[in-house]
Amino acid sequence: MEVFMPSSSLLDEIAWNPSFHHHQVILSGNVSESSLRGTTQSALFYIEDYYRFHLGKKFESLHPMVLHVIREAIQNSQQHRLRCDSPIVYCLFIGEKGVCHGFHDGGEYFKRDEIKRIFETKTPLREFDQRVPSRRIGVRDYIYPYSDVIEVDTNAGVLYCAQSIEDFLV
Repeated sequence: MEVFMPSSSLLDEIAWNPSFHHHQVILSGNVSESSLRGTTQSALFYIEDYYRFHLGKKFESLHPMVLHVIREAIQNSQQHRLRCDSPIVYCLFIGEKGVCHGFHDGGEYFKRDEIKRIFETKTPLREFDQRVPSRRIGVRDYIYPYSDVIEVDTNAGVLYCAQSIEDFLV
């Protein structure tokens, strides 16, 4: 799969340009705990490395904000999608003012206009996948509060979560 791209307004929000860093990870349908940890830790490394060595900035405490969004979105993709044979694709875009995470799982959920409206306005979810036992808190407690801007590309079926990191720089 080619690297998918957030909208230009979302890339402007994080002050990204084509010479800045982006990273793509393709995970198998059944993501192991070690792969999930590795993906989140790699993303954190790329973010901290970029800011430290390219922009000369360091973080105070970025970890929970970034890790929870990545982990929750990938776990949701793994648990709730109907086509378990398709890979989960995670893309990270690092801009001068923030980061944007993109998640694609090959499913139809993020191709729905109603889901786009719900996520982009951070409306509490009312529709739940009854096949999966869960506490139903991931979107409400992690994705919504830790994402400054959420966009859904209904054509590609991609969830984008942008996070400003300026408050975490020292």
